[in-house]
Amino acid sequence: MNDSEKRDMQEYGITIGKACAVFQQIKSDKYSEDEKLRAIWAVLDMPTHNSITKDTILEAFRWLFDYAIEFDPESETEK
Repeated sequence: MNDSEKRDMQEYGITIGKACAVFQQIKSDKYSEDEKLRAIWAVLDMPTHNSITKDTILEAFRWLFDYAIEFDPESETEK
């Protein structure tokens, strides 16, 4: 493990390489919720996101929204 990966592990608990892999497969049961949250955190701190597609970012937003918020659109009333 190189120095950069060691820093990533200390800060995020995951390397940037693994974070990107987890982020791109956010719906996979292969990774734990903790790994997915750490991946999102690491990706948020990346200086650029050129290698990540808009669809992948939106998929991660949907996963995080479903993870964090109980929302029933059927129960909402129009105002």
